[in-house]
Amino acid sequence: MWLFKTKAPQPDPEMLEEFVTLSAIWIMASNDENPEISYRGLQHRLALKGTAKVRKLVADHPELFRGRIPEGRLTDLKTRYQDRKGNQQPSWLRELPDEERNTVIGGLTVRDFFRSQFRARESAERSEIAIIDWGLTHIERLRKAYLDQSEVPLKQFSNRTLPLLSVLFSTSALLLTGYGNYINLEQQNKLKALDLEYPPKIAAYTTLIKAASTAFDAATKKDHNQLQTALNEIDLAASESIPFLTPAAANHIKTRATQFSEFCRRVEATNSVQATTNQLTEEFRSYRDDFGKSFRFRN
Repeated sequence: MWLFKTKAPQPDPEMLEEFVTLSAIWIMASNDENPEISYRGLQHRLALKGTAKVRKLVADHPELFRGRIPEGRLTDLKTRYQDRKGNQQPSWLRELPDEERNTVIGGLTVRDFFRSQFRARESAERSEIAIIDWGLTHIERLRKAYLDQSEVPLKQFSNRTLPLLSVLFSTSALLLTGYGNYINLEQQNKLKALDLEYPPKIAAYTTLIKAASTAFDAATKKDHNQLQTALNEIDLAASESIPFLTPAAANHIKTRATQFSEFCRRVEATNSVQATTNQLTEEFRSYRDDFGKSFRFRN
């Protein structure tokens, strides 16, 4: 009876989640205001338990990322981090106790940061949409290749084992063929569901993060028309993401999108002074990071 217990191989949920994480890392490395991304900052922004997995993801994809920064740039970053005036320290660092913060800054190395292959130079601008789309398309190809590979054991079972059994046990072979077809169809349905879910979820996330950056820039420049366009894109992206998030995450995204729109209106009406600008920039980063964490909720 062991023959009737054969199950179709299932894609590893953790492996599928890694493709989502990889897409989020790519978007951040492409769209962040600073080209250098710290692993500690990534852990903080994506609400991850550690940095080991994201370090491995970056190292495994040299076509997308450079796994270190030049020594001179590290020195500049440390200097900025040690300056408590203004808004030089990232949020993950400011949350540390004072005594621990200085130790962490001193211990940073060139391998505690990475950058996009397309933002190699210092102070590189955000990547163009075409480059971001290329990276997401590349990641999607890798994901589909993994899903295709997960079907190989089942196909081998169908193509090799069943013909042999048909010679020995013709009646059993008929039963097994029907059962194998059922399992194969079930597996195809699950893979199809994954195919339908992944691209629109990543597309909504990309649009949301990009539009949030555009909206904040427009608000600070008092560009009302561009601000309104960006806010409309945020509302649309938030709505399109709802079917792919848990109810809690979907409600959170809608609430935060509304709050972010109100925040941008306030920024637009603010007379900029340095202290106020620094405070508003930090508030914007908290919204941006919160959007990223919301997309980490799994169905």
